[in-house]
Amino acid sequence: MKGRKTLAAAMLGTLCACTTAAPTPPSNEGNATQARMSTSDVRRTLNSIRASAGLPPMTEDRRLSRAAARHAAYMARSDTRTHIGPRGGSFAQRASAAGYCYSVLAENIAWGIPDDSTVLDGWMNSAGHRRNMLHPDVTHYGIAGVDGYWVLDVAAPC
Repeated sequence: MKGRKTLAAAMLGTLCACTTAAPTPPSNEGNATQARMSTSDVRRTLNSIRASAGLPPMTEDRRLSRAAARHAAYMARSDTRTHIGPRGGSFAQRASAAGYCYSVLAENIAWGIPDDSTVLDGWMNSAGHRRNMLHPDVTHYGIAGVDGYWVLDVAAPC
């Protein structure tokens, strides 16, 4: 049984999901102290990656960044690597709770990464994470890093 739990945890750590779940009421996951990277550098790097693939640029959405920051803080605080929040909420529920209405939504997570350029490189070298970043329909992103735990949410609005 322990082997199955370990396998499930490993699979969850690499999970990259897209969803169109229904909005849920806001949850209070606490305030995150976001380790703030240069948003202009992140935007420039993300959009350079997308331009190389012939895709339009994305813009940062503060609601998605706020949801990402709260989840990154939760993972750092609890030393947890998951797309599921402290009360069982999904990243779709976090985006909705932050006030973002989406038609497409995907989330990348990472841990043990010191900075934004390293995490973006790592995601680009992972097929599922790369697919999320290069999704042709997404137009917004939110990113946060807290103590080496990272969350990137990419989305298209309703």
